[in-house]
Amino acid sequence: MDVLSIKKGEKMLKKEWQAILKHKFFIIVIIALALVPAIYNYIFLGSMWDPYGKLNDLPVAVVNLDKTSELNGKKFKLGDDVIAEMKKSKDLDYHFVSEDKASKGIKKGDYYMVITFPENFSENATTLMNKKPKTVQLDYQTTRGHNYISSKMSESAMNQLKSEVSKNITETYTKEIFAKLGDMKSGMKETSDGSNKLADGTSSALNGSKELSSNLNTLSSSSLTFTDGANNLNSGLNKYVSGVNQAANGGQQLSSGADQFVSGTQQLAAGTQTLADKSKELSAGLTELTQKTALSAEQQAQISQLQNGLTDLNNAIQNGANDTGSADSVKNDLASVKKSLEDTQTILSDIVPNQIKAMAQTKAYNSLKTDQQNELNAAILNSAQSTLSPIQTSMTSVADSLTDVGNQLMGIQNQTKELVQNSNVALPGANAIISQLSTGLSDVNSALANQVTPGFAQYADGVNQANAGAQQLASKSKDLQSGTMQLVSGLSQLQANGSTLTSGSNQLAGGAQQISSGSQQLANGGSSLTSGLGTLNTGANNLSTALTKADDTLSATNNSNENAKKVAAPLKLKHTDHDNVPENGAGMTPYMINVALFIGALATNVVIGIGFSGEKWKSGREFMLAKIGTNGLVALLQGIIVWGAVALLGLRPNHLWEMLLSVLLISFAYMAINTFFLTALGKIGEFLMIVVLVLQLATSAGTYPLQLAPKIYQVISPWLPMTYGLKMLRETIGLNGAILPEAILFVVIIALFTFMLSFFKKFSRFA
Repeated sequence: MDVLSIKKGEKMLKKEWQAILKHKFFIIVIIALALVPAIYNYIFLGSMWDPYGKLNDLPVAVVNLDKTSELNGKKFKLGDDVIAEMKKSKDLDYHFVSEDKASKGIKKGDYYMVITFPENFSENATTLMNKKPKTVQLDYQTTRGHNYISSKMSESAMNQLKSEVSKNITETYTKEIFAKLGDMKSGMKETSDGSNKLADGTSSALNGSKELSSNLNTLSSSSLTFTDGANNLNSGLNKYVSGVNQAANGGQQLSSGADQFVSGTQQLAAGTQTLADKSKELSAGLTELTQKTALSAEQQAQISQLQNGLTDLNNAIQNGANDTGSADSVKNDLASVKKSLEDTQTILSDIVPNQIKAMAQTKAYNSLKTDQQNELNAAILNSAQSTLSPIQTSMTSVADSLTDVGNQLMGIQNQTKELVQNSNVALPGANAIISQLSTGLSDVNSALANQVTPGFAQYADGVNQANAGAQQLASKSKDLQSGTMQLVSGLSQLQANGSTLTSGSNQLAGGAQQISSGSQQLANGGSSLTSGLGTLNTGANNLSTALTKADDTLSATNNSNENAKKVAAPLKLKHTDHDNVPENGAGMTPYMINVALFIGALATNVVIGIGFSGEKWKSGREFMLAKIGTNGLVALLQGIIVWGAVALLGLRPNHLWEMLLSVLLISFAYMAINTFFLTALGKIGEFLMIVVLVLQLATSAGTYPLQLAPKIYQVISPWLPMTYGLKMLRETIGLNGAILPEAILFVVIIALFTFMLSFFKKFSRFA
């Protein structure tokens, strides 16, 4: 390198720093670039700094189906004991739930493992010392599809739990074995005590047998003195003979009473037969009475018709009472008419005088002489009197008639009210009485049919049974009479042979007293022998019991190789995982695809920039379409190629085409986001996307479960797209392929950020 080149380099370096110092923004850019590795390490490593130290935040469901069993007569439920220890433990975040809730939770990703204590967990644990010990099995299910590393953590935790449960079972059986050894020790002590008692009892039995032998000799030598004791027997036999004589006399009286008893039973049989016959007649009469008291359909219809008629009559009377108001109105009208007639009479009386007064005011009337005027007045009065008098008389007669009619109406009205009052009492009462009569007849008939007749039938059955018993008694009384005669005959024979019995008893007199003395000594010796034999028996029983107990204890404890293996390793784990994630690569694929597509989108926008042509865009719409044509094509190719690449590695997803759709949606979404921010913010956008990438690496739970990360990462996670991209790919690769909510979200992201590209015409650099 020559001096000229060095000088040119120094000159360019000087210009660069002059530009940097002149523009403060460049200083910020240098500082930001320097911070990128630190930001990456701090954020990414901070999310997984100590995941194994936070396993107590890993949610695990625990289902206890275990049932109570018995071990050596004691209630035993190992599942409850283990769960009690798990509740005290902080190894994992245990959730003690039902089987259904656990199944739903692990499918949704709420739990990373489900531990199940089966129904026979305790029952199998009690068989470890049996001839055929059963395996104690603990089931657990992981979900590699939601997080592969969490499944490995869960398996490690289960191995630790297995050791603890095995220790618990082994400890329980060790205690039981030592308890049985204690029982054997106690049984051996009882065996020793029993053998001592057996020896003592044998010695006592030997001494007793010697004493018994001596007393038997005494009994043999005293047999000649037995006669003296027969005197007491002779005295007793005399009393016995006397009693037999009294019994013979009583037998005669019994025979006489038996004859009277036979006669009485025959009379009783005749009386009960008569009672049974009369009961049949009475039963027939009750049946007829029941039929007579029952109302026929026609009678019931007549009663109903009578009740309806009474009701109609009462209604008619009540309607008549309502018409009394009309009578009052007529009465008032009659009074008005009468007054009008009286007024008319007054008017008629005043007509002639008024006409005369009016005529007196005329000139023609005044031109007449006084005599002529009087004569004219008299003629008018006479003529009017002859005309009006019959009319007034008729009107007076009519008025009087109207008064009579009004009085008659008042009487009718009063009678109607009285009739209404009486009908209100009489007719409903009659109707009620008829109803009561009908009900009473029905009740009587019901009582006869349901109570009296069945009751009398029972009574008649009882009478028939009594009659049968009386007839049988009369029949058997003859046997009684015959037996009484035989008893009297036997007593007579016994009385006749009493003297022979008394004579024979004299032969027993002699050595009874000596026999009594010898037998007493024999009894004493026998008691000693019995006591010794009892002690011997007790000792033998104790010895037998203790030996049997020791034998049972040893027999109950099987010591085969199989038992030893089961006690040493009593628990077996049964692992299930229904997710299609057989290896670590399949578990990491969703994470790596998301990271690769985001980096690919960022690199595409850094390389292509505003565009290949360098043309200035005239409108935002043109810019948006251009980016769709270039960046959109790159996103499509990136998605298809990365999908094919993982297939070449051996990935076999559960839902192949749903996975391809998910990869394409993720690729388009990341491309739209990066294109928008890098276009809008330039270098700042690039830096911002790097920070977003690092945040997503730390918060999307691509490696360790999110629950093991610090709280701040759990808060940020739902706001970043990679969280949902991971979920989509996990669903399609190893789970059930339910991606609809996430797919809709990514379609919205693609549409939103692509549409916002059309607004870039407002920036001067795109004008």
